Amino acid sequence: MKVSQDTRTIKPGEWFVPVKGEHYDGHRFIPEALKKRAAGVLEVAGLYALAKQKIKKLKPKVIAITGSYGKTGTKEAISKVLKCRFNVSKTEGNLNTPLGVAIEVVNNFKPGHQIFVAEVGMDHLGEIRESCELIKPQVGVITSVGEMHLEKLNTLKNIKKAKSELLELLPYNGVAILNGDDGNVREIAKRFSGRKIWYGSSPKADVSYFRIKDLRFRPLGEGRRYAALAAYAVGRLFKIPEVEIIKALESLRPQKGRLNPLPGKNGSMIIDDTYNAGPRSMEAALEVLKNFPAKRRIAILGDMLELGKLEEQAHLTVLAYAFEVADIVVLVGERMNHALNQYLHTILADRTKLVTIDRLRLKKGDVVLVKGSQGMRMERIAKKLLEDEAKAAKLLVRQDPQWIC
Repeated sequence: MKVSQDTRTIKPGEWFVPVKGEHYDGHRFIPEALKKRAAGVLEVAGLYALAKQKIKKLKPKVIAITGSYGKTGTKEAISKVLKCRFNVSKTEGNLNTPLGVAIEVVNNFKPGHQIFVAEVGMDHLGEIRESCELIKPQVGVITSVGEMHLEKLNTLKNIKKAKSELLELLPYNGVAILNGDDGNVREIAKRFSGRKIWYGSSPKADVSYFRIKDLRFRPLGEGRRYAALAAYAVGRLFKIPEVEIIKALESLRPQKGRLNPLPGKNGSMIIDDTYNAGPRSMEAALEVLKNFPAKRRIAILGDMLELGKLEEQAHLTVLAYAFEVADIVVLVGERMNHALNQYLHTILADRTKLVTIDRLRLKKGDVVLVKGSQGMRMERIAKKLLEDEAKAAKLLVRQDPQWIC
């Protein structure tokens, strides 16, 4: 059976799952779902029960991945490596809520699959726990713990607590694969008594570039490097030969909206990093721009959302680095412009670097970073800068009907 929560994309024969949220109630769309020949209505509790039953029956190895940054890239890298030797199913796109994970299990996890790789996200306490209770992971990967969702969780302490739910749900013989370069990850891992595999830049890490002799490629951006190391760690845990792991990692391609180089107008290059943004990922993206060969470096930066009390200082810090790195800076959103107006004298050495988006004219040799939080919809700006806007549906994030409308 197949299920869908969206009447806009539901197909005949699929079961409709009406989701009740803070500002909406999916039950209002039941008549529309039935009109589109849905097989019937399945409540969320029933969906969760089906997902649990399927995992219990098929007994796959389950790997759960969480983190403030880098979840999706790490999931893709791990899946790519594991496919060298196993039949792998994974959560698609950013279906990382308990609902999304359950839908993925019910719709796409098949009897022939040996491993299920799940991205598990959260914006409140208990959400990661809920996802893990559905799929019962034996391996947990934590990529980072940072300021994302601070507006909803209020404190970094709560974010750490939320991310640590993954470790709490691992069995006694479970394995945690952890980013040793992240101090917050190291802190929450202290309470985990099971086996730990550390990856990172230190030669002392269990997995680092210093220990991987044949890893010649250098992925674009810090996030992809960490994703490759995590995937290597998982591959070795599952006894995949190093040569096969390296080959799989070298064949990885950039994902939509995540430091993805695209051809831009007039011979320019667009670094599309529009999927989402937080302080750490903003600075990492600007570091990529800084090191990218270019005649002019252009940073088009949108607001970072859900930062709570860190909002003003975080935007100021990012702006300071943007003006250091870029020849031209374009700001999009109230928060970016508020930070600029509030602290103009402290961060701006050259006012001529500031350009509005409508006055930006790209030239051959320009490299343009486009980045902002999901809610800023920065892919709309990226689309206008593409060499061929007609290819936006294939190249950019959030081009599905529910986003376009």
